Amino acid sequence: MKRILQALCFASLCLGTNQLAAQSFPFNDDFESYTAFQVPNPPYNGDITVYLVHGTNSSQGLASYMTTFSTADSIITPLIGPIPSDCKLTFDWRIVDPLLYPATPATLGQDDSFDVFASTDGINFNPFYTINQWNYPGDINFAPAVLSMDNYLGQSIYIMFAAHRGSGSNEFWLDIDNVSIDQLNTVAKPSSAEFQVYPTIASDVIHIKNSGASTITAAIYDTQARLVKSVQVNRGDNTLSVASLAEGVYYIHAGGEVRKIVVGSR
Repeated sequence: MKRILQALCFASLCLGTNQLAAQSFPFNDDFESYTAFQVPNPPYNGDITVYLVHGTNSSQGLASYMTTFSTADSIITPLIGPIPSDCKLTFDWRIVDPLLYPATPATLGQDDSFDVFASTDGINFNPFYTINQWNYPGDINFAPAVLSMDNYLGQSIYIMFAAHRGSGSNEFWLDIDNVSIDQLNTVAKPSSAEFQVYPTIASDVIHIKNSGASTITAAIYDTQARLVKSVQVNRGDNTLSVASLAEGVYYIHAGGEVRKIVVGSR
C-alpha cells in the first residue's frame, strides 16, 4: 500500500494542473525517437529514462535501475483516448539482474514489484497489473503484456508504469518497450521472415518457423497476460501442441515480437 500511495503522490505532482490534451487514438511508442539517457519529457512525465539496448532486439527502451539509493521510479504517458471497444494496452517488459546485464534473471524480494496504473484524471490512479516475486517468470527474455481497456470505454486515460525495490532486496533493472493502446485486431504484427506462426487458428498443433541464427524462447500468454506455456524454438520448422490449452485467444512472444493465435473447438 505504501508504494502505491507513493506512486499516486508522484503522479499528482508530475501532472498537477498542466495536463496534456488527449492524444489521437491509437497510441504506439517504441522509444526510438527520444534522446538516450533522458526522460522522454514531453510527452511523458516521471523519472524513468530512455536507455540504449534496453528495448527489444537491443533497441532503445524505457529502463529503471532499482538500487539501494533509487527504490521507486515511475513514468506517466500523455492522455490517450477516447478508448474504443476491443481495446488493449500492450507492452513488452523484462526484469533482470544488473550482473552481466541482461544475461541473468532477477531475484525479486517480498516488496519488489512492477506495477501498471490507469487514471482518467491524472490524480486518482488505479492499479490493474502487477509483477512481483509470486508471478515473476524468472526469464531474461522480454514478455508481452496484453491488458483489456474495457473498463475505460469512451474515456481518455493516463497509464503509469512504476517500479519499486523493497528494503534489503537485490538490485534489478526493469525494461519496458513497445507501449501500445490499440484495438484487438491491430495488436498482433504480421509474421516476419524470421518468425512465422501458422495456422493462426488451430485446435491441436501450430507450426513455428524460426529463420534466425539461433534458438529462441516462445512464450504463450492468455488475454489476462498469464504465461500458459513456454518452449524452446530451434532454427527451422517446429511443431507445438496447443491441445492442452482452453479455447480462446493467445499471444506468442518470441524474439521480441508478438503473434496472435486462436485455439478453436475440438
